[in-house]
Amino acid sequence: MIKYNYEYTYSRGNGKITFTEGKAGIVNATYKVFNDIGTITGKLDENKLEATFHSTSMNRVGLIYFTFSDNGFDAKWKNGLEPGAMRGRWFTEKQENKHEGSDILESYSWNWTTIAEFSGIEDPISIEDYSTLKDNFNEYHDILNELAEDGTIDSNKTNIKLYEVVQEAGRLFGKLAWLAARNNDSSEYWCRKWASFIEFIAFNCSPNSADFLALGQQYHMEYQPLNDENNYPEDLFIQSFENADSVEDLINLFQYGLFSEYHNFESLANDCIRKAWQMEKTIDIAVQLISDDNEEKRPFLEEDLFEEILNEVREMEDTEDGEWTKSRFEELIESF
Repeated sequence: MIKYNYEYTYSRGNGKITFTEGKAGIVNATYKVFNDIGTITGKLDENKLEATFHSTSMNRVGLIYFTFSDNGFDAKWKNGLEPGAMRGRWFTEKQENKHEGSDILESYSWNWTTIAEFSGIEDPISIEDYSTLKDNFNEYHDILNELAEDGTIDSNKTNIKLYEVVQEAGRLFGKLAWLAARNNDSSEYWCRKWASFIEFIAFNCSPNSADFLALGQQYHMEYQPLNDENNYPEDLFIQSFENADSVEDLINLFQYGLFSEYHNFESLANDCIRKAWQMEKTIDIAVQLISDDNEEKRPFLEEDLFEEILNEVREMEDTEDGEWTKSRFEELIESF
């Protein structure tokens, strides 16, 4: 049952709420969750409280319904006082593992709409009101960091991958920057927030090659925060290189290192090639390591590395398993 004059915590300790008893079954409360501060008033019926909330910090109102147990509460809420689906949720710690929305987080296909349904924060990709978007953003920034670090929301584990978080975050920041320009506002605030997210990943995560490439692709977009002269963090590339456990990962990193518009990772790219060649020595792999459909990689390779690959391919027995034969490989070399 409800506990009066007791400070409940929820949202991994980021939320705090205290209920007080009024007359004739009326219950009042004050709450704070992240940067949102507000009040709640409602009618209690046994262990259920149907109430309205007023966010004084964000100047908005909505509906919120609590179900209390001996250990805490489970609440659903929505913005606006009109009837409708209540997708936002608050949980006390001992209630979190029981909530009915956990199957949403196990979905292999997700976007900000899915996150919005779970977290109760409006889907930023669909918000057109710029002031509302700015009010909601700090909460999304916290979700980004939590997803990036350990793939959870309010301690509920998800199977969301870091590169998916980065890609969706890129769409979010694109929306923010576009709306800023549309509203004659500076995009600097959003760029700094994006930069802080990138720094968070650099210090707290170990990105694989897919994560690294997603980050790099986002960095190439004009709305991203190239707010100083630092290149794309080299330590992230090194982390990705050290974590790479397949030839495909290493080739992806090599591609990024060579052909990034802003950055020069030629020495690290050669390390990627060496590591990949040691992992798998076939004619097909050799071709991928020195050439692709768009641009010859040979000028970027160190001479001893190129000669090592070339000589070892010439010593191989010709096979019919792969796409490339030794004779085709020799023709490719002659074309350089």
